[in-house]
Amino acid sequence: MTVQKETSKDQFGSFEIIKPKGFVDNADVSVVMSVFNGEKFLAKSIDSILGQSFDNFEFIIVNDGSEDNSLNIAIEYQKLSNRILIIDQENMGLTKALIRAIGISRGRYIARQDADDISLEERLEKQFDFLESNSDYFLAGCNYNVIDVNGNLNGNPEISVPIEDRQIKSVINRYNPFAHSFVMFRNDLSKLGHFYDPKYKYSQDYELWTRVQKHYKMYNLPEVLGSNRRWPGMISEDKIKTQRRYALRVKKQIMLNHITNIGFWYYLLKDLSVVYLPGSFRQIYRKLAGK
Repeated sequence: MTVQKETSKDQFGSFEIIKPKGFVDNADVSVVMSVFNGEKFLAKSIDSILGQSFDNFEFIIVNDGSEDNSLNIAIEYQKLSNRILIIDQENMGLTKALIRAIGISRGRYIARQDADDISLEERLEKQFDFLESNSDYFLAGCNYNVIDVNGNLNGNPEISVPIEDRQIKSVINRYNPFAHSFVMFRNDLSKLGHFYDPKYKYSQDYELWTRVQKHYKMYNLPEVLGSNRRWPGMISEDKIKTQRRYALRVKKQIMLNHITNIGFWYYLLKDLSVVYLPGSFRQIYRKLAGK
């Protein structure tokens, strides 16, 4: 398949767009994925999107400065599908990559997926149908499985999330009730001003959902529609602490908006323990907290 390459520029600088001639037009959904050195699982993740029962989508893959074979893998898939548009850029992190991808997207809905996760065949179709039938809902997530490095179900695999809007809003000030990799939301900024905040390197989704809840209803489909890959050592101790620091920034905004309860303070202390207590003290805290 013949491709076109062009250089573009936005608030973060210059980047290259690699687009096939005959790129799919008038897509209802823009699937957005960012990859950084993800060659090990990228092909399976792309396969899971291209194999969806719903086919009216464009697929924007951001190569975020990978030093492995990730870009070449994406290019090989682009030869097979005119749905794939590739953004090639220097490493900037997930938040800025998503902002950039959504900035050039054309779908009425944005669907997220991480480069090591897998969407089950009917995921896009069921989330699209729900949002089409429920105009007062902005966001649809789902239940999901946990798989290991080899793709096998990991222990007690199914993660059940709060389903109804009232349930989601009752817990969102304590923890993130959505799997970022398996959400679909409206490509509509009329009440939000912006989607992801570039000041949040991590917890960018959590920060966004706390703003969405002020204006819209949210929902998690009560069925497993994705597989989230986890394995020992996938996230370093330092990165876990950094992620929690960004989550604490979100919770600071929650406190300023005076929407706290007892559960909020429990999860706040949990985050603080991860960031500031040595490992041995965190174990004592978990025992005292019954977790």
